[in-house]
Amino acid sequence: MGNEYINMNVQTNDNSKIALSKVVFEAIIKSTLKEDSKAVLPEENALGKYVSVKTTDNNLSINLDIKVKFGSNVNDVCERLQEKIFQNIYQMTEIKCYFIDIHVIGFVF
Repeated sequence: MGNEYINMNVQTNDNSKIALSKVVFEAIIKSTLKEDSKAVLPEENALGKYVSVKTTDNNLSINLDIKVKFGSNVNDVCERLQEKIFQNIYQMTEIKCYFIDIHVIGFVF
């Protein structure tokens, strides 16, 4: 299976486009999750991946399934992760992510 790329229009005078592999965004998200002690990415299995990255009308959107440490405030964890993921993607790629949807699929004890 080949790499899938995200194509984004860049706001410049010559209407340039940038193409980044989806693996880049997945790596940034996984790195962000490693920094957080209250959320983890579930193990990948044969049923599919837990990180989905796509573009619609030149807007980057991310769907993410996580597990939260038991006893943590789920809303606080998700809000903090959304902000960190947005900041990290913007700092590393200069692309603004307009939609970050986090699904809590379980807890870690």
